[in-house]
Amino acid sequence: MTAFTWNQVLRFRAARHFLNRPASTGEKGVAATVSALGGIQAQVMSAGELQLWARLDDLKAGEVDAMLWQNRSLVKTWAMRGTLHLLTAEDLPVYVAAMQSTRNMYRKQYWLKAFGTDLEEIEAIIAAVYTVLDGKTLSREELAEDIVKVAKVPHQRDRLRSGWGEFLKLASYHGYLCFGPSQGQNVTFVRPDQWIAGWREVDPDEAMRTIGRRYFAAYGPSPRDEFSHWWGIQGAEGRHWLKVLEDELVEVDVEGWKGWLLRADVDAVQSASEDSSVRLLPNFDTFTLTAYHERNLLLAEDLLPRIYRKAGWISPVIVVDGRIQGVWKYEQKRKQIQVSIEPFTEFSASVKEGVEVEAARLGGFLGAPVEISFKAVG
Repeated sequence: MTAFTWNQVLRFRAARHFLNRPASTGEKGVAATVSALGGIQAQVMSAGELQLWARLDDLKAGEVDAMLWQNRSLVKTWAMRGTLHLLTAEDLPVYVAAMQSTRNMYRKQYWLKAFGTDLEEIEAIIAAVYTVLDGKTLSREELAEDIVKVAKVPHQRDRLRSGWGEFLKLASYHGYLCFGPSQGQNVTFVRPDQWIAGWREVDPDEAMRTIGRRYFAAYGPSPRDEFSHWWGIQGAEGRHWLKVLEDELVEVDVEGWKGWLLRADVDAVQSASEDSSVRLLPNFDTFTLTAYHERNLLLAEDLLPRIYRKAGWISPVIVVDGRIQGVWKYEQKRKQIQVSIEPFTEFSASVKEGVEVEAARLGGFLGAPVEISFKAVG
């Protein structure tokens, strides 16, 4: 069995997340980054934008919005684990094909019972979304009212209006819905096949293989069940997709911990760059999110609640050479940005300088001068 050290693995992951050497800039660079990471979590849109800022030195304020609502090269929709993500327009048909074949929990009786509905009604709601969004951009309220009329489900009006999108996300899995440009404080929805250019049908099995490869390329080595957790499937279905990729994966040992890696990436881990890197990653960052499965190996137990907090909240973190070495936060007051740094251990002079450079870079992105403070360790 191939053996690695944690230093090799973490530097490899940092490289795959563009943390030690930023990705190319411009619209193509943004799209390539989103695609390589398997999407950017965007439950909080500002955090999604900062995930890209952390990886692209020359990202401009408003560039992500322009790609979403003007160029339409990015799309915001419900994807992995039923959470909001940014995906590239080119990749969206791939994710839809995979979700349509694997996001079938709504067909199970316990799910239907929990939401006070039945399969016939749910399928009518999903079909109604496709019909009512034809050629239209609708607010949540407008969409809910039109679905109620077409599917004849007035008793589900409140559920359809819900910000959680319990029923609307089912339509997104079928490729019938994605987010459109907001109207004031109101979100809107559009039909993906009409919103983006070049919509195409993708074989579901090939779609899942593509997504699996991207997951292991960005987040490997990974435990056997972690891909299933990341994608949001369980049990036999998760094991099936690992089996499909089996000939492309190899089990590796990382100081006694076992994980799976793309066979093609073994050399990349062994030769991972030793260039030093310091990055400030925002809350809900994909790097932090998927570090959860080996958190107990990399961080002291008393530090975990400072990162992985209640109600699924994930703190902004300071990453040094692929290791989480602290948390941070920022607040915009008047015409200044106040950045507070909380190291887990004493920072060397070079790491401290790297943090200061990152903070200044944040100020440049947000368009305001930065005042930075370091809290004492402990």
